[in-house]
Amino acid sequence: MKAISNEFKYSKSERIWRTIFTIMLAAYCCITVYMIVLIISNSFKTREDLIVNTFGFAKTFSLESYKYVLQDGYVRSFLNSILITGASVLGTIVLGVTAAYGITRYKFKYSEAILSYFLIGMMLPIQLKLIPLYSLLKSLHLMNTFLGVIIINISNLSLPIFILATFFKTLPHELYEAGKVDGASEFKIFYHLMVPLAKPIIAAVSLLTTFTVWNDFFLPLVILSGKAKYTLPLMINNYTSALLQNWSYLFAAVALSIIPIILIFVLFSKQIIEGIASGGVKG
Repeated sequence: MKAISNEFKYSKSERIWRTIFTIMLAAYCCITVYMIVLIISNSFKTREDLIVNTFGFAKTFSLESYKYVLQDGYVRSFLNSILITGASVLGTIVLGVTAAYGITRYKFKYSEAILSYFLIGMMLPIQLKLIPLYSLLKSLHLMNTFLGVIIINISNLSLPIFILATFFKTLPHELYEAGKVDGASEFKIFYHLMVPLAKPIIAAVSLLTTFTVWNDFFLPLVILSGKAKYTLPLMINNYTSALLQNWSYLFAAVALSIIPIILIFVLFSKQIIEGIASGGVKG
């Protein structure tokens, strides 16, 4: 008797589409890596070498652009971005975890309606909410403040609540009942039982929020003014006003801004994949 193979076999059309998608993904990855390497390479070029050899690798290495950018307020902008990103991520996680847990674990009359209300926010870009947000911040005297940017970033809870709520729905109710039997309070069940189980999801949401806030250009542009309060995207945009004169400075500023986020992604990409995969599993 022939042994029955447990290996899943794709049909011919499925294999063709898998091959096409693999080739497209490989091409996209190659282009992305090339662009990142090109940005870093161009940041070391002199202005003359950059104009003559824009798409090639640097022939001569110069740190002039980096020296200029570092002396032109990069450190201040970097710290501003760190402050806004860190506070926004912390607030998003605290509110997102508690709201998602409350909506999914405590069944009340309008729980599903409230969850749907949060999800509607995923369909509305921030540009549609700009005028009321501007009026609200102005009335609260939060214009041109980091706190104003942080509050609006934290209020963008649609995606975090969607991911976290999806995960909390998969947890068996028996876990909650076991905590109750052991005499644990509602807070202890939430903090010592549910939150540790949700750590992969929290890590994924934290990293996704970090990438979003770190690269955000529109919101700081509208709320913040003055070079002292520039975030990194605003500082980079400052070099595009006179591109031919600041071209080499622009690449240096971009390289300095993407290196931290690339390192974070490389170090924690496993947590992102595991968290999103865990959040998508139905119990």
